[in-house]
Amino acid sequence: VGTVLVKNFVMPADVRKPTDDLRMLETRVLFHEPDGWTANTYVWSKDQKSATRVIVGQKIDLTFVGEDGKTVHDAYRAPKTNDCKLCHGMDVETPLGPKTRQLNRDHDFGGTTGIKNQIDQYAALGFFDAPPPGAASRTALVDPYGTANIDLRVRAYWDSNCAHCHTKGGDSGNSALLLDYLSTDPKMPDANWGICKDPTSAPT
Repeated sequence: VGTVLVKNFVMPADVRKPTDDLRMLETRVLFHEPDGWTANTYVWSKDQKSATRVIVGQKIDLTFVGEDGKTVHDAYRAPKTNDCKLCHGMDVETPLGPKTRQLNRDHDFGGTTGIKNQIDQYAALGFFDAPPPGAASRTALVDPYGTANIDLRVRAYWDSNCAHCHTKGGDSGNSALLLDYLSTDPKMPDANWGICKDPTSAPT
C-alpha cells in the first residue's frame, strides 16, 4: 500500500531520431490504495509544464516527421479511466509490468548506482521481505530487438505487448490465442494457439 507505478508515453518530433526532441503525451499512474489498485491518466499540456488528470479520455493532435522524411499529421487517444480495466483486469485491477522476467535485466540508475540489475537494486532498497535468488537463476526475457533466437525474441515481444489481453482471464482470452511467455513455450499444447478450437468472440 502506497506504491505508485508510473509509465510515460512520449513522441519524438522525428521518428528517425527516437530519443531526440521528445514530447510528453500522457502519464499513466497506478496507485496502490488500501482496497486495491486504482488507475489514472494525466495528459500533458502543449507547453510541457503540467499534466491534468482526464477521466473521459482525450484526443491529442500530433505532427511529426515520419520514416520517409515527410510530415505526418495524426491523432493520439489517451484512454478514459474505464479503458484501463480492459488490460489491467475487469474485476480487480493489477499491474502488468512488474514480473520477474520483465525486471530481471540491467538498468542505468545513474548517480553512484550506475548500471545494475533492477531486481538486485530493488532488493538493496528493501523492497522485498527476503533476498531474491541470484540473477542467473531467475527467468528473464531476451531483448526483442537483440540477437537472441527469433522464437525467444518473438515470445518476449508478445509477453510485453500482447499477453495482458491474450491470456486466460484477459480481455482477448476468449479468442483462444494465448500469448503470455509461458503459454507460448513450444512444449505447450496447440490449443494455446487456437488450433482446432473455436473462439467465442471475434475482433471488430
